[in-house]
Amino acid sequence: MKFTSVLLLTMLLSLKGFAQNNAKTIIGVIPFDYNESSYKKQAEQLQNMVTRILNANNRISLLDRSKVAVIQKELNLQKNKEYINGSTVKQNKAYGAQFIIIGVLTNIVIEKTKFSGINPFDKSNSSATTSKCKISFTLQKIDVTTGVLNATKMFDLSTSGSIEMANYKKDVDPFNNAVQVNAEKINSEVRSWVAKLFPPVLNYHGVEEKDKKGLPRYVTLIADNDSPVEPGDLISMLEIEDIDFEGTIKHRKSEVALVKVKEIQGDIIKCTILTGAKVIEEKINGKNKTEFIKKVD
Repeated sequence: MKFTSVLLLTMLLSLKGFAQNNAKTIIGVIPFDYNESSYKKQAEQLQNMVTRILNANNRISLLDRSKVAVIQKELNLQKNKEYINGSTVKQNKAYGAQFIIIGVLTNIVIEKTKFSGINPFDKSNSSATTSKCKISFTLQKIDVTTGVLNATKMFDLSTSGSIEMANYKKDVDPFNNAVQVNAEKINSEVRSWVAKLFPPVLNYHGVEEKDKKGLPRYVTLIADNDSPVEPGDLISMLEIEDIDFEGTIKHRKSEVALVKVKEIQGDIIKCTILTGAKVIEEKINGKNKTEFIKKVD
């Protein structure tokens, strides 16, 4: 099935010029749940790994653990399924979190295959066991302001464990090490999910080279270290108008330009302006915010 994921590359400017808005999204990570009591240790390891991934994203600030503990105690998350439906989470926005991440370790399956034969080193009889470890878990993102569950991702990962040579070392327990042996895949998959939910920031830098009509040919952006853009990527420039609707701020977004990444020059991204050259500088200096969105098929 073809789907389009939206990678939000946000640029916020002050009314005075090109000052960057460094506001971060505040995230609370609730202790992970688990379907079997024997999964407790692995759920803690998984939570720590996800927390490190979130903390590495420079758009995110993690909520203090003491505040997370208060939220967990009040809502009794391990038992109160209403939380997942968003009926009680919005009561806790006073603690400062904008979003809450909850996780459930749903399954760990170990498949072992045993081999025996002659050890090539000392010609003795030896045995070896290969272990394939499968781990499944779910991550959910809840908007504290509205109480709405707005993102859910199920992860089903598996990898081959280490070969256990009985003659040379004690057997490694693949069950207790389910998170570690799948660490590479977990990191890759979760980082990708987090990047889509809380994407890196691109800031406007300037325009370059004018054509015969005096219009800029290129726009340059300053990128984060984690900005996943490559030459050829298309990025839409949107103008964002804040609208007050019954006391709540709503956002109206309109595309004003389309640019294509030409080359990466260190921290600078040079983009060819495809449409909107006449209005880019005007909108950048206007009263409304702007943002860049990359759509990935």
